[in-house]
Amino acid sequence: MSLKVAAVTLVLASACGGGDTTHLNFSEINRTILQPSCASASVCHTVRGALLANNLDLQTDAYHALVNAPAVNSQAQSEQRVLVKPCDAENSFLHIKFLLPDSADPSLGYGGRMPSSGNPPLPADQLAAISNWIARGALQEEPQPPTATNCTQ
Repeated sequence: MSLKVAAVTLVLASACGGGDTTHLNFSEINRTILQPSCASASVCHTVRGALLANNLDLQTDAYHALVNAPAVNSQAQSEQRVLVKPCDAENSFLHIKFLLPDSADPSLGYGGRMPSSGNPPLPADQLAAISNWIARGALQEEPQPPTATNCTQ
């Protein structure tokens, strides 16, 4: 799966043309992607919805709910995955969930694709922005636009 995820990540990044929307800091990602797509009243990861969505509340404190937080999915737990693993988008469960196919069975493996419930997948530029943020170190505070990485090769 990791080669497939890496290939999809490269395709997404190149498809976006490296525009400004792929280089957002966490504040911008939270405001423009996570809150409207994942934590608004009509989707799963609200304070109330978290009880049904693997206890993932993105309304209260999205950063701490994601970064280095253990995945709840049983396969991901057996692999000791975390939702966001700084500097490693490919192995971050959040990133994996966004890249699952629409046909992924919610009751098997990593479960269903996010966003779920018949919602469309996130656009390629938003996926690239999240991947780039994770790859830079998943920092809570960065200048906008981000100019450096917090990761070592």
